[in-house]
Amino acid sequence: TTQLRDELAAFPPQLVFSYSNVGYTLLGHLVQRVTAEPFPVHLQRTLFGPLGMDATRIASLPAQAEALAVGHRGGRALAPLPIRDLPAQGLQTSARDLGRFLVALLCGGELHGRQVLAPGVLEAMFMPQNQDVPLDLDVTTGLGWLLEDT
Repeated sequence: TTQLRDELAAFPPQLVFSYSNVGYTLLGHLVQRVTAEPFPVHLQRTLFGPLGMDATRIASLPAQAEALAVGHRGGRALAPLPIRDLPAQGLQTSARDLGRFLVALLCGGELHGRQVLAPGVLEAMFMPQNQDVPLDLDVTTGLGWLLEDT
């Protein structure tokens, strides 16, 4: 996309583990291309809505401004900063909604008897993705998760 035209890779693929907001931005663009709907709309339709996450949105969707915390400096409200990487950092949610998502994760992708996340999706999310990366910094990652043996 034009947003990423001037970005450079910090390392060759499969050499160093490194979190990247740009990676999530690319994923968001891929979701848009594959589903033919905007990333925020797709998440609302396939995840937030089915899980009953009514207070969750991606920042580009209209908000109920009175429900959002606003930063302040010197007693004055700060204007929101523009967000380039919405898929990486645009989520706005509540503790209740985050709890609903976590319950679904712990229940095999199901909430109140409704399967929202396919078991194969959950399996992929928690499967180590960087086992063959020589410089993994002793961090094991899944798809969006840092993993630990318990």
